[in-house]
Amino acid sequence: IFGDLGGVNLGVAVLADFTFDDTFQIGAGPDIGAFAAIGSPAGTALSTAGGELYGGRLHFAAFPLVGDGEDGVRRKGLALGIDVRLLVGAVGFASLDTSLNASSSATDFIVSPMAFIGYEAF
Repeated sequence: IFGDLGGVNLGVAVLADFTFDDTFQIGAGPDIGAFAAIGSPAGTALSTAGGELYGGRLHFAAFPLVGDGEDGVRRKGLALGIDVRLLVGAVGFASLDTSLNASSSATDFIVSPMAFIGYEAF
């Protein structure tokens, strides 16, 4: 969560993935999460957001550097990739402006792409 609001986001996914030729990896699986945020964006006294989300995650990775593991069977490598979270659920936003009027809105579909760099043993 970034911008004028600060908060926490907790999520978990279980993925089944497949690696092709020790070079490319694709995966998919269920994903759930929850978040809460609070802050004071420009022009408002206080804003809050929160929700519970569920859906799926798609995983794509490439391994530009791959080496053999210590046992000679497993491999290890540098992973570069992207995960895309496709989530629905109850999400709410409320703001309190400087004249103390409250407003709210709800969103029920979120697409959340995430890029990553990491090390994997497979």
